[in-house]
Amino acid sequence: MDWIHNCNLVECRGSDAAPIARAFITRDSNVYERRAVALRDGEYKKQLYDRVYTQWFARVKAHDAELRVGTVRVRLTLIDTGKIRDLRLLSTGASGRLKRLTLDAINHTDIAPPPLLKGQRDIDVDLTFRLLEH
Repeated sequence: MDWIHNCNLVECRGSDAAPIARAFITRDSNVYERRAVALRDGEYKKQLYDRVYTQWFARVKAHDAELRVGTVRVRLTLIDTGKIRDLRLLSTGASGRLKRLTLDAINHTDIAPPPLLKGQRDIDVDLTFRLLEH
């Protein structure tokens, strides 16, 4: 990941050079705030998805014969400690079993504290899990 500083604009670019996040930084902003802005829609959510996916995949693999193709979309609201304040199914085209496995995987994932800006109390993260025919 490359940081590009241009006056008061901080831009974080991923490995494919596409902007992940941009923020205008004032002189009194600290490094943590700049990092939080850059990570918010990029690195943190990717790391969170990877952690949950590991749990999800293990459960799917263990119950493969019982599951059908489907998609589960969820929204997690995380507080500053990484604890889940709210977990909602946004939409689903999946069996009840796949929904339960997905929620179970999320609830058993060790979630790191999210990068929050000063005054921010929580963060919403949308995740999608898709079981395809194999």
